[in-house]
Amino acid sequence: MRLSFLSLRQIFCLGAITSAFLYSAQVTAAEKVVLEYGVFRGSVRVNELTAFAETGEVSAPLRFYLKAGRANPQEVRQALNAPISVSPIVF
Repeated sequence: MRLSFLSLRQIFCLGAITSAFLYSAQVTAAEKVVLEYGVFRGSVRVNELTAFAETGEVSAPLRFYLKAGRANPQEVRQALNAPISVSPIVF
């Protein structure tokens, strides 16, 4: 099964949203983002996504997922750095 770029973009946007929550002092931090698509399941560490978003440095696992999804690294990096609006929810 091949990953489509659209689904990979959605996965990385979810990672970006997760990363945004990690900067909040009241949120328990996750160490990795789990990527699921059909029967495929993999994970990327949050610090690897952060490094990629901030510096463009691509870790080996992230390089694999970008290549498997035939994603343009610059477009994914731009999606990770795109501003998002988040409304805080208090539980």
